[in-house]
Amino acid sequence: MPTKTIYVSDDDIKTFEQAKKLAGKNLSAIIVESLKDFIERQKSENDRYEEVRFVTGAHGENGEKRFWGKLILEWRGYDEKSKQILSVKTYRTRRNQIAATVEYRNPIENMWNNTPNHTFHPAVWGVTRKLFVAKNVSEFANVLPADVARAIVDAAKNDQTPVEFLDI
Repeated sequence: MPTKTIYVSDDDIKTFEQAKKLAGKNLSAIIVESLKDFIERQKSENDRYEEVRFVTGAHGENGEKRFWGKLILEWRGYDEKSKQILSVKTYRTRRNQIAATVEYRNPIENMWNNTPNHTFHPAVWGVTRKLFVAKNVSEFANVLPADVARAIVDAAKNDQTPVEFLDI
């Protein structure tokens, strides 16, 4: 049977001794059991994330961005300041950052008024896609309309589901 050496700090020796005494097993069995529990918790946490693929730029010229995220907010609406329709999807990433994918679209009535002979093609619709990533949700206030930024802050707060382990 292979042997593994685990180095334990002086501060943690009491914890190891207490665990061994309470479990009535050898320390190796306790460590393996703990590692299995840890692996299961990590797997279930990772299962909540999905691969997000997002094409950026005006016509995809910036390429595709990919990351692992969990959807926490979808928002669609009109931005008075930019006079564009926005579609925002906000994700919590595996590294606990917040990523917002944003599509900016020109409203059809704006295109109709600005297009000679009132003809248009989907390329004229002016779809621009951007990806914003922040460690702190308050950073979105600088790059997105205020109501969208507030919605992201609220969604991020509500996404933090507290976990309470019950000894029952």
